[in-house]
Amino acid sequence: MLEAKLPGAQLFAVADGMGGHAAGELAAHLALKAFAGVVQHQRGRLQQRMIYAAESANQAVYQRATGELSGMGTTLLAAVVSQGALYLAHVGDSRAYLLRGESLFRLTDDHSWVADQLRAGALTPEQACTHHWRNVVSNALGGEERVRLELLSVPLEAGDRLLLCTDGLYGPVGDHKLLTVLGLPRTPEQTAQTLIDLANQAGGPDNISAVIVDILDPGGPPSRPLPRRQEGPVYADQLLRQVQQGSPLSYMLLGTVYMLLLMMALLPMYRLYTALLGLSLLGLLLLYMRYWQAKQEPVLRPEARITLGQPGQDSWSGRGPLNT
Repeated sequence: MLEAKLPGAQLFAVADGMGGHAAGELAAHLALKAFAGVVQHQRGRLQQRMIYAAESANQAVYQRATGELSGMGTTLLAAVVSQGALYLAHVGDSRAYLLRGESLFRLTDDHSWVADQLRAGALTPEQACTHHWRNVVSNALGGEERVRLELLSVPLEAGDRLLLCTDGLYGPVGDHKLLTVLGLPRTPEQTAQTLIDLANQAGGPDNISAVIVDILDPGGPPSRPLPRRQEGPVYADQLLRQVQQGSPLSYMLLGTVYMLLLMMALLPMYRLYTALLGLSLLGLLLLYMRYWQAKQEPVLRPEARITLGQPGQDSWSGRGPLNT
């Protein structure tokens, strides 16, 4: 697990290594260290830094996966809370949950063989829950030279509670127990310990990592449009092009400003009328941009909503209230 401060933000991450105990532990350590190093020290937009960080983490594992360490890999789920939004970089089958009010939303989809078959319609949810390949991941750091990942984002509200965890927790505990425990009036530390106890009581079949973060004040609305949620992991270079691509409305706004300045310079006798017309057009464009961005922002998916009525090696972290 990882927790680190960034300028105006905070980073949290979990990783679940594979390839044997020693190799898995090394893979997780390498990935977390490399990811944090890039996000903390590289400049640029947060989304771009998270993509570069995932590439760096993948290379750190991929280059060491030789000889006795051949075949090692790790999942990675990194969360950055910044300027009113939660940004997630996701590789593998670790999960992020968001408790909002009395509902628990699963933010991530598993990158596993069973989850792939479920999305393709080849398995039913009941079959997926009991399938003997349900723990086989289809995407992990270190598996190939290029990394595939999802970059997700969700606007935050005061009172939200975030859970990042590995399959060692959500597997034996289950979504409805997660909802019940996360909704109890307990501190993040107490809640994390309760969840770990439940996982161990259910057999503790795997390593258990959990990070719980309470959001008191999300820090205001996001300063930039959030990236649209894509379906499934994509290669980092493709995702980077999506993030870097500017909105067509932004180009329209810049073009309008340029034309207005040009008209004011060429027709000085009509500056007042040009300025009034320009302000009206800019106001309309800004209103439409806000509407367009609101449609682009990924909302919490209704199908991911969980409501009531519907011995492993443990590592855990309980975080206090977060005020960014």
